[in-house]
Amino acid sequence: MKRMYFLVLIFSITSCANNDTSKNAVIDSLKTVIQTKEAEMKWIKRKNPGVIIVNQEASTCAINLFYPFGLKVEIVDKRPDFNEKTFFGIAGAYTSKSGTIDGIFINNGKIINDTYNNELTGLCIIRNESIIIESSDKLNDELIKKVVSDKSSLFQQTLLIKNGLIVDCNLFGNAVNLRRALIKFNDGSYLVGESHRAMSIQEFQIALKEIGAIDAVNLDMGSWSEGWYKRNNGKMSIGDNFLKTNKQTNWIVYSLK
Repeated sequence: MKRMYFLVLIFSITSCANNDTSKNAVIDSLKTVIQTKEAEMKWIKRKNPGVIIVNQEASTCAINLFYPFGLKVEIVDKRPDFNEKTFFGIAGAYTSKSGTIDGIFINNGKIINDTYNNELTGLCIIRNESIIIESSDKLNDELIKKVVSDKSSLFQQTLLIKNGLIVDCNLFGNAVNLRRALIKFNDGSYLVGESHRAMSIQEFQIALKEIGAIDAVNLDMGSWSEGWYKRNNGKMSIGDNFLKTNKQTNWIVYSLK
């Protein structure tokens, strides 16, 4: 059997009226795809590390879900190299107008930025290759001390979904952009999702909820949208506006353990 580095699963859900029958049909369709995805994951995880792309349809848009497997995750404040060890890289926290990381940012226990941004409603903690998405009201001196002592990482971001519910987001108004998020699903997996088209943040939140997101934080996009993944040892770019790629300040990176 050939080695598998890359897999695209495509399914569609037909739009229908908001009634119990249609909702159940959507849920059943999602369960079928999730079960199929999990079966594929179990097989692929026994093979080489890589990134799977799962395409999912929601009522507002289609979303590409990037599923890294057999890789460690970290957030860094130095531009990562694309080499034999790195498989996936995307912008994480926002970059401020002054060219610094926006919000509190801790990298492997080292505080890079200690300025709290009260407009950012969520936070993400990366610890021992695990990811935790929380509301920013959990951020306090005690948590920061623990992240530092554990040599973990933390960054602030805009919270989009928490406990399966959409979180009010007024930061972007009605602005339309390609959207990307770090998403937790019910099985405990964390995937990166990117919309197929430019849309409002509210439309994106609806899509995330419909595809089963339990928790989700936004990731930097706009002119900082350049990301990449490895396919057959080649570099495949994602995003649609690379104008400020050279000004990106931080990256979520998946690489070999």
